[in-house]
Amino acid sequence: MNLNTLKHGIGKLDVVVFSRERNSVLLESLEIWKRQPFNFIILHNSEHSLPADLISKNMVYKHLPRLSYGIRAGIAADLISSEFAVILADDEMLLESGVDAMIKNLSSIIDLASIGGKVLGIHKYGEITTGGFAYQNMYSYRNFESNILDRLDKHLVEPIDGEIPRASMYRIMRSPHMKSILTLFSKVAFVESPYVYEIVGEFAVGAIGPTTTIGNLYWIRNWQNRMVQHKDWNRSLNFSQWWEDQTNVQERQMLIQLLSEYANINPIDTASIIDKYLTRRLFYEANGNKQASYLKLLLARVKRVIPGIHCFAQKPKNIRQILEQENLEGQNTEKEAIARLCRQLLGKKGFAEQ
Repeated sequence: MNLNTLKHGIGKLDVVVFSRERNSVLLESLEIWKRQPFNFIILHNSEHSLPADLISKNMVYKHLPRLSYGIRAGIAADLISSEFAVILADDEMLLESGVDAMIKNLSSIIDLASIGGKVLGIHKYGEITTGGFAYQNMYSYRNFESNILDRLDKHLVEPIDGEIPRASMYRIMRSPHMKSILTLFSKVAFVESPYVYEIVGEFAVGAIGPTTTIGNLYWIRNWQNRMVQHKDWNRSLNFSQWWEDQTNVQERQMLIQLLSEYANINPIDTASIIDKYLTRRLFYEANGNKQASYLKLLLARVKRVIPGIHCFAQKPKNIRQILEQENLEGQNTEKEAIARLCRQLLGKKGFAEQ
């Protein structure tokens, strides 16, 4: 998995992984992660634990049956010991050369609290490994506002390339900031909607300090299957609905107070920022994820093609073709190696979804 470019990130990154009832997925992922120079902290909510002899030296594995995401987040905060930290899904991969470039930037710019890069989502279509670059509105995102209110306003209220902030909780952060965010997650488990962690994560990343984004690919997402769903992890419960529900007034005030204390700002300002952010978010939720919607439409059209007639214009592109269309800074010479990693990531039988 190593592209032989890692210099700055060796042993400096803790990767926090939350997994639930996905033993086979974790077993597949361990085969990739054990060869990477990162430290993995795995919080596994499952009836059965993974065999101890399969946990490699660069992993801390905690079998935590029936413990919620919030509780496990609090446990994870106490386990982080490296200089930098990031959250990763249990079926995905970090690209070492991209992580290295990001850690180099974080190390050289002391004022930065977090950093982002490019994200590639992949899946299989027949024998083709295909996909697309995700969260593209974030690729030129910079936020160096020194005032917290100004920084939160730029992050959550002002449009970012015409859209809302995306996946900020998955940026690489300095470990004290990651610990504080995970601790905050442990305090908001009373909110029924699982999207609370997404909302709180966006708010917290805006609060902790300046951030920037570089042009390197660092995160390969697995778009192969549907997202996880449980009775106590109900993705159909929209956060905006929870926020507006008058029966949740007391809980909403509790959340506002927690966020206000975290950012050290007035609760009135917190409520105003969240209200404005949710107003914008509702619009984008109604339209859905643009990349996912386009991909589904594309695949539906391909399936409708009359048998025997090849419609190459509508056929999903090979992952190498997708990579060739994107400028990946210093990784441009590594595109074939990256494509090979993507094919390997989806090539293993039983590799499942986040």
